[in-house]
Amino acid sequence: RNCSWFGFGKENMSKKQKGREVILDLSKYLEKELIIKFTGGREVTGTLKGYDALLNVVLDDVVEQMRDMEDGYCKTGKSRKLGLVVCRGVSIMTISPADGTHEIADPFTQAENAEE
Repeated sequence: RNCSWFGFGKENMSKKQKGREVILDLSKYLEKELIIKFTGGREVTGTLKGYDALLNVVLDDVVEQMRDMEDGYCKTGKSRKLGLVVCRGVSIMTISPADGTHEIADPFTQAENAEE
């Protein structure tokens, strides 16, 4: 899909956009799969199609990892497909490539359990 109609096309991906310096250069991740975590605990995985200087991000083929309603940080193992999504930069906490990343056990939780 061509996302240039969002204003996030490849031709707009310069180091400086409209007088604002780009905080994070995501150009090397275009057309690659990313994992994005939001404030509030939501997490999505999708293919980066574009971004702007404020880190608003366009993702395609997005899948959201569902969370437990009572504990927002606990994954349920379920997911839902969202398709093409525009993520607001102000709500993004982390952006990481999906390749070569995996979740590890929390070392602090393990230490607490060992003490009990």
